[in-house]
Amino acid sequence: MTDAIDTRSFGRRWLDFWFSAADPSTLGFMRIVTGVLVVYIHLTYSFDLQSFFGKDGWYGLKEVNAERTSYPFTMENLDWEDKNFIIPGYIPEQAHRRKAVVEWYRKLGEMTPAERKTALAYVQRVQDNKGLNAAREGLQFAERIPQNELVRKHRLDMIVKPEQRVVDVVPGTIEVLSEKDRIAMRGELDEFLKCLPADPDHRTYVMNHLTEINGPQRQLLLEFLYDMPEDAAARAEQLEYLAYWNNEKRKAGHLGFPIFSIWFHVTDPTEMAIAHGVILVIMVMFTIGLFTRVTSVLTWLAAVSYIHRTTQVLFGMDTMMNLLLISLMIGPSGAAMSVDRWRARRKAERLSRLRNNGELDAATQRFLAMPPKTASAGFVLRLVQIQFCFIYMSAGLSKLKGYSWWNHDAFWDTVANPEFTMMHFPFYEKMMREFVRYRPVYEISAAIVVKFTLFMELALPFLVWTKLRPYMVIGGVLFHFGIGMFMGLNLFGLLMMTLLLAYIPGEVIRKQLFTDVKS
Repeated sequence: MTDAIDTRSFGRRWLDFWFSAADPSTLGFMRIVTGVLVVYIHLTYSFDLQSFFGKDGWYGLKEVNAERTSYPFTMENLDWEDKNFIIPGYIPEQAHRRKAVVEWYRKLGEMTPAERKTALAYVQRVQDNKGLNAAREGLQFAERIPQNELVRKHRLDMIVKPEQRVVDVVPGTIEVLSEKDRIAMRGELDEFLKCLPADPDHRTYVMNHLTEINGPQRQLLLEFLYDMPEDAAARAEQLEYLAYWNNEKRKAGHLGFPIFSIWFHVTDPTEMAIAHGVILVIMVMFTIGLFTRVTSVLTWLAAVSYIHRTTQVLFGMDTMMNLLLISLMIGPSGAAMSVDRWRARRKAERLSRLRNNGELDAATQRFLAMPPKTASAGFVLRLVQIQFCFIYMSAGLSKLKGYSWWNHDAFWDTVANPEFTMMHFPFYEKMMREFVRYRPVYEISAAIVVKFTLFMELALPFLVWTKLRPYMVIGGVLFHFGIGMFMGLNLFGLLMMTLLLAYIPGEVIRKQLFTDVKS
């Protein structure tokens, strides 16, 4: 016996794929599981509320406000083949080096534009040289010249008078210059050395930075130094912004992040505790499905407030939690397995008995037996399913670009990572040491785990739409159970398993979990 031929048009099949009516019980169960996890996550914040979100917390409010209002976004060319985009390299990352370099920029800014151009003429000369590594060699030569005036004069004279070159051989790019150009270079180098910091360490930091950045970054830096404002206040503001963000404010496409958080405004410890308590109550109401249409929105807004205030600890758990809360907010997650459903059933029963002299009509009986199927529930469930496929596919394809996934090193990088795993527990470390002593066992285990990971992430987006769906869902649960166990990402794993619930029909959930309950 063959399957019936689907005679629906493409447009009809497309609409049915997205908007077929579905039992909201799946969304209701997802709401309960998500709500329990959300309440737990935010309940743990209670013990370190000030450390996480307080005005003087680990990531202080001053720094957060600076980031959300002043962070520079430099716009790249949309052409994939464009090679002109340059990552700025104005200042070093290390704080002590950064301070020395910025102080040197301030010193240059006090010069007139003509004086500044003269002081930087040597750097521009070696920068313009097209020889391989010419700029680096020229700057390294300048760095080796001592600060002592007499010794410096002798070294500079060697540029012009080859017969005096008994030490410190000059770069080959100088050897080929004419006498006139060597004389000009001598003067430029002398001016450059004079403008460098007097402190030997600071001088070294400046020279190291000029040498270490690449050619395009160096040219970008020179243009910045040439164009510093003559107005002292404007120049100070520009250098202060540069010192903080390592970028130019005037070259940013836009500044800051369009984010919000209650913790940007509520900073008093007592007020924060009260607000946090109210939020927890709202999250509990969402979990049990009380006024779900309102509490689902408030729960999402609250969760985003916590996420936006602690971007420095943001990771996959927060992303999956946000995805789930958005989906449950859009869909009718309170239409089943909720206090709202219980209240709706009581109201429907009471009204039916009033209309029918104490009897229940057929429509009310169907409503009481199971929550009505809706297109909105079907759309949200399909949306979650598609998003899950994209998450897996992008993760799998990105792993294929990593060499460690081809040679199976990713297995060890995962189970022995001290940031996530239980390596700080003696029993776990001992177990891992014993495990790697048996090379065949280790190699086979690494191969199985890596191949299972790649298979799940690359195959599930396709096989989950076939008759293999139950096995792919079970495989996904086992996959994330392993992630939770061996990587310590328990909440991330549980949230991913919650997303997998979207593939389970509501009828199955009600039958297995609520056989005797009119949900």
